[in-house]
Amino acid sequence: MTERKLKHTRIYEQVVEEVKSLISSGRLSQGDPLPPERKLMDELGVSRSSLREAFRVLELMGLIESIPGKGRFVRKPRPEVDGKNMPLEDEAILELMEARRVLDPAIAGAAAMHALPSDLTKIRRILSNTETHLDSLHARAQFDFDFHLLLAEATHNFIFVNIVKMTFNL
Repeated sequence: MTERKLKHTRIYEQVVEEVKSLISSGRLSQGDPLPPERKLMDELGVSRSSLREAFRVLELMGLIESIPGKGRFVRKPRPEVDGKNMPLEDEAILELMEARRVLDPAIAGAAAMHALPSDLTKIRRILSNTETHLDSLHARAQFDFDFHLLLAEATHNFIFVNIVKMTFNL
């Protein structure tokens, strides 16, 4: 028997591939809304967490955009991302997302325990500024970084601060 490795495919990866297929086939076009979560969960037979993980990957790939209060929409792909050029096997993105899922709650918990009133003031300020700039993807990305960095700084733990800086620079 020849030795061959079977590739393990996670559920959310299958969802990502399905949405990429819908986009590349033209069944979903730029600006189209994605169906509601419940409908996609039923149609694809997946859990809410798998679906949301797929959404995070698709957003990182630049294929969809989430607009709070409005839903998720197909974006115009960036030149380097046409739904086919960026392989889902790019483990760096997936591993970063996994690390963030573990680290973000820990950082938030430590910030809740150690934040000073001045830290909370800075966090409130960035949150209120974020709400007024939701239409700009670049501004949202910058606010996301600023928020996570302020949260890490509120822990008063330089390791958390450096981890946040490192993960956003990958």
